[in-house]
Amino acid sequence: MAGGGNSVDCNIKEKLTKISLHPFIYYFWIWQIKSHFSHIEIECRGRGLNPLHYGIPESPSFPFFDRKEQIYRYLIEGLSQAQVARKLKVSRQYISQVTKELEEAGLIYQMNRGGIPKRYGATGRKYESVKQHQQGITSALCRVHLIACRANIIKPPRQPVKWVKTWTLPNGTKYYLRDELLDIGRVTFEMIEGKESSLLIIYMPEKYMDAEELKECIPRLETYAQRAANWFMKRYDCQLGLLEIHQKPHFAFSESNEIAAIAEKMNLSWDDFWIDNSEGHPEWETTDRDLAIAKAEAPKRILQLEDRVSVLEQDLNRIVGMMESLENKLDMLLNVPATPPPPSDSIEVI
Repeated sequence: MAGGGNSVDCNIKEKLTKISLHPFIYYFWIWQIKSHFSHIEIECRGRGLNPLHYGIPESPSFPFFDRKEQIYRYLIEGLSQAQVARKLKVSRQYISQVTKELEEAGLIYQMNRGGIPKRYGATGRKYESVKQHQQGITSALCRVHLIACRANIIKPPRQPVKWVKTWTLPNGTKYYLRDELLDIGRVTFEMIEGKESSLLIIYMPEKYMDAEELKECIPRLETYAQRAANWFMKRYDCQLGLLEIHQKPHFAFSESNEIAAIAEKMNLSWDDFWIDNSEGHPEWETTDRDLAIAKAEAPKRILQLEDRVSVLEQDLNRIVGMMESLENKLDMLLNVPATPPPPSDSIEVI
């Protein structure tokens, strides 16, 4: 029996026929029945299904997601670990283990430091970009923080902004501050209102990057902050200029407790990087992007150097062998006995 628009109400026989065409259709049909979607068109032309094409909201309970991705999606939606465990009917210990793996992989971060229960937000790093294995999710990542971008305010907000903090400098410059909890985490907006122009500074949540992403970190961070800028313009009906980096971001890598203890005991300090314990665990930190890239690529570069040293060693051995052979030939030439000159054909008789 045909329905209105593009929807088709398939009978049981037709649906069973469609189910046999693709195994994913079976799970989709079960999910469809449970969700009480009675007028959803199902296309079966030998291709996979895209539920978003049919207006179905993306949900962590969708059967195509693996268990860890379900946990990831529930956590960034604001559920506590205990709530996720009850929802998925798994142990609290397992949820805690996966949550730790997701944190170490740079997919989530705790928004309420020291808070109970812990609440997590997405770092902006895609779940699909992290490799998985039996022990969990691992990836060598750099924690980029103190991310700030600025833009000139071309048209001031037409909708009222509830600034949580304001202050004025002796020169008349006014400062306004407000925090917003967006889908990318907690963002701080700071408006600086001068006599001739106004400026908006956007302080973004920390973001995790690998070595390849660090090589393009400036445009990536500007694009990252643009999401918050777009939200601000839409929410408060204003217009901003082009975004640019306001200050150098900090690049941090996890460091061992032993190295941190040695650096502290010997009072070691360097101009370009330092050991920081402000996050509760030691980190190697710098503001030099090139140095951060070198740090991220250190294992790879060491392996490349080992290969080059091995090749260089082989070349040196060949050169030494050639020099020894040449030296032997020179010795042979020097040790050849001198022979008298042959007699002359014309003999003078006295």
